[in-house]
Amino acid sequence: MCLATFFLPKLTQKTAKTTPNGVKNVKLHSIYLDFNIEAQGKDWANGTILYRYNSGNPKGREILESLKAASFNLVDGKVVKTQMNKEMIFHEDISKTTRRTKFTVPQVTEGSIIEYEYTTLNDYFYLVDDWEAQESIPVKFTYYNFIAPEYFKFNLVETGLHHLGSAHKQNRMTLSMRGGTMQCNCGDYNYYGYNLPELRKEPFCFNPRNYGQKVAAELRTVEIPGSTYKNFATTWSDIDKTLMESDDLGKMLNKNYLKDQMPAIPADATTEEKIATIYKSLKAKVKWNKDYALFASEKASTILKNGSGKNSDINILLIGMLRDAGLNAYPVVLRTRDEGLLPFASPTIQALSTFVVAVKDGEKMFYLDGSAEDGYINVIPSLLLAEKARIIYDEKHADWLDISKVTNASTIAYINASLQPDGTITGTRSEKLGGLSAMGLRTHFKLAKDSTEFIKDIEKEDNMEITSFTHEGMTDYAPSLKVNYGFTAQCESAGDLIYVKPLIDNLMSTSPFTSDTREMPIEMPSVATTQVTCKIDLPEGVTIEEQPKNLMFKNPDGSLSFKFICSPTPGGITTTCTMSVGKTLFAPSDYEQVKAFFDEVVKAASEIIVLKKAAQ
Repeated sequence: MCLATFFLPKLTQKTAKTTPNGVKNVKLHSIYLDFNIEAQGKDWANGTILYRYNSGNPKGREILESLKAASFNLVDGKVVKTQMNKEMIFHEDISKTTRRTKFTVPQVTEGSIIEYEYTTLNDYFYLVDDWEAQESIPVKFTYYNFIAPEYFKFNLVETGLHHLGSAHKQNRMTLSMRGGTMQCNCGDYNYYGYNLPELRKEPFCFNPRNYGQKVAAELRTVEIPGSTYKNFATTWSDIDKTLMESDDLGKMLNKNYLKDQMPAIPADATTEEKIATIYKSLKAKVKWNKDYALFASEKASTILKNGSGKNSDINILLIGMLRDAGLNAYPVVLRTRDEGLLPFASPTIQALSTFVVAVKDGEKMFYLDGSAEDGYINVIPSLLLAEKARIIYDEKHADWLDISKVTNASTIAYINASLQPDGTITGTRSEKLGGLSAMGLRTHFKLAKDSTEFIKDIEKEDNMEITSFTHEGMTDYAPSLKVNYGFTAQCESAGDLIYVKPLIDNLMSTSPFTSDTREMPIEMPSVATTQVTCKIDLPEGVTIEEQPKNLMFKNPDGSLSFKFICSPTPGGITTTCTMSVGKTLFAPSDYEQVKAFFDEVVKAASEIIVLKKAAQ
């Protein structure tokens, strides 16, 4: 194969062969580096391979059998090949079950062709990695060959927004088993694609790879005549039982590792007050280390000694404390949104990423997570707001939940301002934030070097000078926070005309949706509500020459709504703006509606009130 003749942005070939001893994957990548396609094209010379590596179980791991790489450059009319040496390969364990190998292809420059190939042998023959046909750069040609002995029955499922060519045939193969060999038939599956577009980063999309073209191989059964029969079809009930019997999850939940350090809880405390007291006490002892996981990463004693852990570690401790306080606390397992939707129809424990904590109080449910450092009850990061999540009560009882709307992002703001004849406007803004809005501002405040830097950020964003600033609940574990500040700003003027923004501050200057079309679904961080009321007193002798038109917009299912009303009042003018996003996932077919919605918001935010001063 002459790679250069393809003028390749990307060529990928991957072969998976299944045997009773495991799955052997051979992966070949060839990339033509055209720096006009991607500004950081040279980064493709840095490779990363993730694979299963259970250091405590030599029979339950994936082995990187070989790795070789080289670059090809045209020098004085001749192709020069430079091979990678061992010094450019680095191995590291990133968890108890995962190893990462990094490598760098040498002598890479614009116009290089780089090629790397590696082989892994996987003891988990029933786990075959998905094959991804698309990349973040265009794919000229891609090919996938999957070979399985006739005794291994697989479902091969293609997903994505495009389509691959495919061919299936029967061949003969030699099967190694128990030290001997035998001849058998095999299924030879081939998928190929041409000119696949790049997976572009889109606004409001957690991970474009979730929607890229891919093929998944799911093992149904192994049936070797006269020897072995095993059904690998798994149900969600099977997964519930596995999780609850796990030493690193289910068996840890009924033990309170902080029993001697439980906070004092008043006898008449409500369920919400009990939860808040316990969570606040735990978070004072253990901080989140920025990682998500499904199982405990260390022993509870080690987590407490180090004072930090993954969200799963903190949630395990939290459930034990909540149960010890007499509350009904349960794990809610899910797949983080950056890893895509949970494959509801294809149960597999590998599809789960982590879990959050639910407390059931009659018909009420309260949700928490160890990663929500600046939030509150029912305020969990947008990454965890999954449409499909599973609450596990015990080994035999579980239910499906939609927790996508558990957390809101709410803002209610009141602005009272006065305009001076010279176009100077002064006033106060009172704001109440809840949910993710409060979490975001708390995080911003915490990360700022000091309050001066924090205030300067507000001034820059809203193009005004802050003259006073107070806050309530900014550093508390509370459901909301309040911010109050005084400000002064200068309006534009020309002759006897003054131009005033009806909302004064910067509601939304540009839309995140500028493309005419979109292939990816739109994933909103959370449901959201915003209400801003702005009252401006006008000086004597200043009249309204022109005011924005009132605007109302709602999409067909009502999940997006926007209202903008601007009306004169005695001695001034008042503007009210309300905006609501009622769901977190919109299909690509909804893109035109979503784009129109944000276009209207930007249009309203850019409107101007024209005022006229009386002649002197």
